[in-house]
Amino acid sequence: MVLTLLMLQGSLHAQALSGSTPTLNQNLWKADILAPGLVYERRVAPSLSVAVNPSLGIGYAYAGSLGSSWVVQPTLDLQLRRYYNLERRAEKGKVVDGNSGSFFALSVFGATRSLTDTEAFGSEYHFGVGPLWGFQRTYKNNFNVSLQLGGVYSRNTSGEQGVLPQINLGLGFVLKKD
Repeated sequence: MVLTLLMLQGSLHAQALSGSTPTLNQNLWKADILAPGLVYERRVAPSLSVAVNPSLGIGYAYAGSLGSSWVVQPTLDLQLRRYYNLERRAEKGKVVDGNSGSFFALSVFGATRSLTDTEAFGSEYHFGVGPLWGFQRTYKNNFNVSLQLGGVYSRNTSGEQGVLPQINLGLGFVLKKD
């Protein structure tokens, strides 16, 4: 909650200081190839957006004596993003269209049971919340690259919990922006 308020306050403060601050696209629709799914990002202030990402999470899990397995899980990730370098990018002549920039985010996510291995891995529904740092770049051909890193508190329906690293790499295409 405190992180959310600080992000919103920083965005409104930046708005008040400069009337010519570059802004994010109002609406951005992307298709992700690595974690198949759609991403919708909506601007709520000049440098603040909300991103909704339903996808198929794909990962490799290792659990000691249980061995290892590929896991495929339907996931939903909601993020409040605060972009912090749009003005600097614009001043250097770099692209800010397609929400190209770096950001801090608060992520809230959930995942269902694994579709591939329900015996040992991903057999529980789980959810989590945590801060992320990330960036995304949209190129002239609408090719989009994004990376997000952070630590998240995660818990499953059996009560197991912990702080885990989160790494999201996205490769895809912007379908529509305005």
